[in-house]
Amino acid sequence: MPARTLQSTSPHQLVFFESDIYSNHGHANDIGPMDLPGLVFNFHDYCGFRSGTTGNPTDLDACSAQELRTMQLRSEERPDIGSARQPEGPAWFMSEFGATTSEALVKRLTANADDLLLGWTYWAWKYYGDPTGSSAEALVQPDGDLSPTSHALSRAYPQAVAGTPISFSFDPTTREFHMLYAPNQRIAAPTVIFVPVFEHYPRGYRVTVDGGTVLSRTDATHLLIADQPGASSVSVTIEPGA
Repeated sequence: MPARTLQSTSPHQLVFFESDIYSNHGHANDIGPMDLPGLVFNFHDYCGFRSGTTGNPTDLDACSAQELRTMQLRSEERPDIGSARQPEGPAWFMSEFGATTSEALVKRLTANADDLLLGWTYWAWKYYGDPTGSSAEALVQPDGDLSPTSHALSRAYPQAVAGTPISFSFDPTTREFHMLYAPNQRIAAPTVIFVPVFEHYPRGYRVTVDGGTVLSRTDATHLLIADQPGASSVSVTIEPGA
């Protein structure tokens, strides 16, 4: 169904459009501008240096470098898809990546996505009958245990920002989250940060905020931050601790 038809029926919904399959490995996309509101440029990201049986990288450095370059190319292409309604280009979203049990690869890719302020969803098929041919990509293994990648995928991240994000990062090893954003005083709603309490903070976490005030209860899974009046920036740090 054309995007314009979708938006005429449901004008407040986002419309995700996707480049062709060859862009998964870093090739340019051939999508031009579309003068429509609410568009989101979504893409897949996989590397060629991987086992066809397990999906795990055969060369970790080459694999992660190729996938990072794909992210960078999609970022560079956004202004080329700009329109009068989205002059700087549409929002973007990595709608598929992973299909691996390599925690090292997933750590690198999720850190790269943080650096680029890029949201994502992870691809995982069930262990049995996988049509992609990858036997080791499931998040839940046949014995019921979670894949090692689940530790890296469970991350603190901003779900809604009362301003303009400048940077954010999460390290699953140290379990530290850092975020910096420029507040918008016209936004009354708080900033919302998801905190993976079960996976990373079973004994609690500490929050340090400069330029804002914590509204949520102690050890909440959704940390709420209210911007302080007159603040030019808000920085948030989350770390393990009571």
